Amino acid sequence: MSTIQLFRRLSVTASRCALEATKQAHKRLPKGFNRPTAMAVFMQQELKNKVGTGKAAPNTAFVEAKNKWTSMSAEQKKHYETEAVQRGEKRREEFNSLPEAKKEEMLKEAQETREKHAKNAKLREKRREREAKGLPKLPPNAYALYMKEHLAGKPSPVEHMAESAKKWKTMSAAQKEKYEKEAEHLKKEYEEAKAKLEKK
Repeated sequence: MSTIQLFRRLSVTASRCALEATKQAHKRLPKGFNRPTAMAVFMQQELKNKVGTGKAAPNTAFVEAKNKWTSMSAEQKKHYETEAVQRGEKRREEFNSLPEAKKEEMLKEAQETREKHAKNAKLREKRREREAKGLPKLPPNAYALYMKEHLAGKPSPVEHMAESAKKWKTMSAAQKEKYEKEAEHLKKEYEEAKAKLEKK
């Protein structure tokens, strides 16, 4: 291998390492360890000064702080941008100081959360598209019908969700049949209504 070829190979390797290092530096970390935005730093300080001291109600303080940020010049925002970078570096250092197993676990959980949010965003987009087209609302499935029935009238439905979900898993096919039939009926009605709209 000639000197030139060796130099080229070393250059390519160095470039790849630099690129990988850049990717790692900007890798999205779990919640609480990512760099805040300059606006977030500003808003936090403003709300702490106003809401924390009782000078303004939370909603009013938020609107005022947001308007103040919008009216600020780039020069005025520099201080908060610098602080945001410093906080980001400190948070990354804190994350990197954690045991490898803990970091992997947190990264996995963060990735699952992002995927869940992305999935929900797609579902919301599809729902908006259906509404824009005037299509009927998607019918609930058997499980949703069961949960609706069992949580109705509960003083605090959220507290009973886990219990009801657990009960659903232990129910026999015969016990679920009532909800399955109702779900099938609603699905049929939905398909018929959808077909009528699509023919127009």
